[in-house]
Amino acid sequence: MPIWAGGNFNFIKKVYPSYFVMKARVSNLLKAETWDFDTVDTKAHPEYLEPTYWQSADFTLFIWCPFDVTKGGFNRNDGKITVPDFYPAQQSADGRLWSFLSRSKTKLYKSPRCIPNAETGDVECTFKSSYYQAFVDRSMDPDEQGPVDINTEIVAGETWTCETGILPGHQKYAITGLVNYYEMFSNGTFEMMPKYFRDPPAHLTDHLPIVQKKQKNRNHL
Repeated sequence: MPIWAGGNFNFIKKVYPSYFVMKARVSNLLKAETWDFDTVDTKAHPEYLEPTYWQSADFTLFIWCPFDVTKGGFNRNDGKITVPDFYPAQQSADGRLWSFLSRSKTKLYKSPRCIPNAETGDVECTFKSSYYQAFVDRSMDPDEQGPVDINTEIVAGETWTCETGILPGHQKYAITGLVNYYEMFSNGTFEMMPKYFRDPPAHLTDHLPIVQKKQKNRNHL
């Protein structure tokens, strides 16, 4: 299962009838031990907490949108998500979930900003997230573009757009693995994926049945 970091931290830069341009936020796992929205097995993989690991690590990016991306595109039935900093990997049969492999110079790391604490004098460092430009195709039929109204007035940090997540390493067949491992995805439909998101909007989850999440501790990473 991808480690989802949230769908309300993206910036919508441009919107066109058949696609939009998104500045997608992607986070590494340096702060995984402090998260209350997901559990990563950092005892098995302490390297995830080391900045030096992310300076050179390959990783897999996942983007989930709440509509069938393939209904867009040049021929209006071959739409896709394009992220220039990544190689395309897989897509789900329902056009919602897409995966990408980082290029050789695409690393999930930015130099920290370190300042002394005014009270203790201790130096505290914060690591910023990375952002990547994504071109997201969509149907030109407004009835097939929802349920989110994508526009440039969307406020990052408040409005949910598309979900982004990662897995360390190049996981070429991760979507195939999800289809094989999770019964709810066995038909290639990923409508249920919001059940695993960090903070999904109610309109994506209220109509979905309760599911038992399997393998929350990611010992396989």
